[in-house]
Amino acid sequence: MTVKQNLNIIFHGLILNTKVIDLYKAYRVTVLPTLHKRFGLVLHEGMSSHRPIVAIDAVCPHEIVVNSKKGYVAPMEDHDALAEAVCKLLDNYDFSYRMGLEGRHLVEERYDWNTIVGQYYRIYEKLAR
Repeated sequence: MTVKQNLNIIFHGLILNTKVIDLYKAYRVTVLPTLHKRFGLVLHEGMSSHRPIVAIDAVCPHEIVVNSKKGYVAPMEDHDALAEAVCKLLDNYDFSYRMGLEGRHLVEERYDWNTIVGQYYRIYEKLAR
């Protein structure tokens, strides 16, 4: 694994909702190495901003990311695999760009509010019968 010495990591702390999308677009990769959150808003926001994602398997289901298609899922507590995934994405702009597009398409297809509302509508329709 190649380790880059000139990477900058910034911990922003609390970010106002109005600034979140700008931050996602300012960076090339969305990384979620936490053990405490399930797949949710952070990864959705990253994918909707055309960014590939890197997460650990405790947080992100493999069927969402599909390794090497929308991002990478590293095994829990495998720091080397997590770092290697980030480096792969940073080393190859075209590859990471294509992954970001795939993620965006997934979000538009599955998580668009019109799609979600339609799914709820069908559930309520069935329950009302």
